[in-house]
Amino acid sequence: MNTVEAHIHFKPGLITEDGQVTDEPTADFLRNYMNELHAFIVRVLTVLPRLT
Repeated sequence: MNTVEAHIHFKPGLITEDGQVTDEPTADFLRNYMNELHAFIVRVLTVLPRLT
């Protein structure tokens, strides 16, 4: 992951009122994206010096 952005074509009914994604391929994409984002954040935080 080099950039922290995702492009999603939003359409009516894609996400329910309670936050459920109704399109399974989009849900899979978002799930994978969040896993990759988490890994990216962990990598960045392990490289940056901590200020104490």
